[in-house]
Amino acid sequence: VVLQQLLGSGIYAALLGFVAGTFLHVSTTILFETSPEHRLNWPKLGATLGGLALALAVSSQ
Repeated sequence: VVLQQLLGSGIYAALLGFVAGTFLHVSTTILFETSPEHRLNWPKLGATLGGLALALAVSSQ
């Protein structure tokens, strides 16, 4: 009953968006700010974009 009320209202969607945004913030901070100068690491960015392209290619089939 409680789950049905949460799914019916916008609370569940808001919480899901908050959690997803938090995970995205933490992961990008770890990924891109690991160097002492806080510069963009091109090999990491390339690997990230390659993984994104691979995920999109696999999911579109």
